[in-house]
Amino acid sequence: MERDEIYELLGEVFRHYPNFDISEKAVDRHLEFLSDMPLEVALRNVRMHVKDSVYPPKIAEIRAGWNNYAERMAKAAQQHIAEQEERRKHVVPPSQEVRGQIAALKQRMAAKQSGS
Repeated sequence: MERDEIYELLGEVFRHYPNFDISEKAVDRHLEFLSDMPLEVALRNVRMHVKDSVYPPKIAEIRAGWNNYAERMAKAAQQHIAEQEERRKHVVPPSQEVRGQIAALKQRMAAKQSGS
């Protein structure tokens, strides 16, 4: 999140908890700990929190679930990359016949473009 998004987030919290601290110091503190997560996720967490608590959310409550999600996505990305690397080991180049077909297709396409 960027600073302007933190303002939006804290504004949403303030709407529900009028005594919530929205000072520049509070903005700085929230920016420090929430900059790695999307505004949409933080807003969703705040709105869920409002339904269940008469107290304003702590930073940890705004972050709820984000660390686990980010870790799962990072692991999934690493696994995907490893699978792609494994597949690359078994790639077979196209045969001469297929290369010839591709070259012929390119020639026909070039002829169509120059004839248009």
